[in-house]
Amino acid sequence: MENKKIIVVGGGVTGLAIACLLKRQLPRELVDIKLIDDTRGDKVFSETTHSAIHNFHDLIGLDEKVCMLDRDTTFNLGLLYKNWSFPSQEFILSEGTYGAPLGGADFKDIFAKCKNLDGSYCFDDYSINAAAAKYNRFGHPSSDLKSIYSSIKYGLNFYTDSYAKTLKKNAINLGVEIYNANCISVDVSKINGNIDSIKLSNDDILSADLFVDCSGDASVLLGDALGVDDIEDELSQLFGKSVSGYCGSVSRVKSAATVEQGRYGYLKRIPLKHGETVSYVFDDGLVSSDVIENDMLAYGVNEVKFFTESVKRKRSFWVKNCVAIGDSALSFNDLYLSPQYIARNSIVRFLDLLVDFDSYEQSRYEYNRLSVMEYDHIKEILELHFYLAKDNSHIINEYFLNKNLSDSAHHRLELFNVMGRYAQSDAELMSESSWIAFFMGNGVVPKNHNFFADKIDIKKIISHTEKLKNFIHKSVENIPKQEDYVAQIAASKN
Repeated sequence: MENKKIIVVGGGVTGLAIACLLKRQLPRELVDIKLIDDTRGDKVFSETTHSAIHNFHDLIGLDEKVCMLDRDTTFNLGLLYKNWSFPSQEFILSEGTYGAPLGGADFKDIFAKCKNLDGSYCFDDYSINAAAAKYNRFGHPSSDLKSIYSSIKYGLNFYTDSYAKTLKKNAINLGVEIYNANCISVDVSKINGNIDSIKLSNDDILSADLFVDCSGDASVLLGDALGVDDIEDELSQLFGKSVSGYCGSVSRVKSAATVEQGRYGYLKRIPLKHGETVSYVFDDGLVSSDVIENDMLAYGVNEVKFFTESVKRKRSFWVKNCVAIGDSALSFNDLYLSPQYIARNSIVRFLDLLVDFDSYEQSRYEYNRLSVMEYDHIKEILELHFYLAKDNSHIINEYFLNKNLSDSAHHRLELFNVMGRYAQSDAELMSESSWIAFFMGNGVVPKNHNFFADKIDIKKIISHTEKLKNFIHKSVENIPKQEDYVAQIAASKN
């Protein structure tokens, strides 16, 4: 096989992560990887990740210890959802196991019976991850599979600039050739429509067999050069702008990121070691950017930056010899899933389908098909979140006055509401336990229970749930506070 070349255009977390993966997983003697560290790229200040981040780090050869040396990185056990108007309405969306079965009945059915009898039951109380997150505690999972601590599932919180520096060091160690320049023009073949070469701001002209567009909203390759347009979703009508910044004063290191539903939109806080990043997605038709900026300053947030928000995707993601990944491919409201999480999924999918550099028509078709399914799934999650929050938000309620849920979202909601069942999809982005926590947290409790649950005496069910709750909360007491645990890790590396 002749030596092949791949050029990744776009710096930041997305471009660097992609360059690391391709360089480490493709045969070094056969494939050459270059990264154009273009200043256009990721627009987010920080990211809160799922446990899948560890699998990706394994693929690129990045040790968690290296990440934790960073002055900003923290451990994350979930997302806390709050409502400003109704403080009692909050829940933690976490990964991992909730409760334990009883007499052949799933725990969700056991819990539903209790919840329908007494509304004070809280699903968070039955997860070691959610309960620990609530009290800002953290410890690594135990290797003893019989221990409750073995079920701890966690992600990481990153400050984007710091994490990008960590990835850049990893890319250089792997042998990625990095150009600190911008792409200023693209040469497209008049014969076959492929991208032949790109010209950089340092006057270098580079050619490749494949190009990966990670240039963010600018989409300099797939959008500008190849002319692939966007398909915008109606959800874009909800919130038109976002603002992000950094707050350097926090009382303690938290173990869960927070999403708060407010008057004009959503406020998201991602905890770091010495502060937190704050982003606010809002309806710019109801409130001016000046008012929002003043609110952010009142929260102690500095260096705020405004961005245009939209829910959209490219008509195709892989066209000719160019694939777009990250914001250059799609954008959405970052409430449950981070853009980098989707970008990592996308590049793993791309790598899996990249079997022949000389003929990838079928690979391209399959990549686009799967990517459209994934995007539709992202929309479904957002749609359900907004729909279930409509009674607490004038903006969202007004949006749904003349709009119905999509068929897939309606089916998923009704299937759980009526039967307590989980609608499986080929493009699932959340685990079954996370979906159940999502619905339970939003007040959707199954009306009907599994046959086995209905056979069990209610007193036995109540006793079972009480014992589980007490066991989990006592177990959490033995987990250290996150700031103490992080400090201990830092001290052990000095």
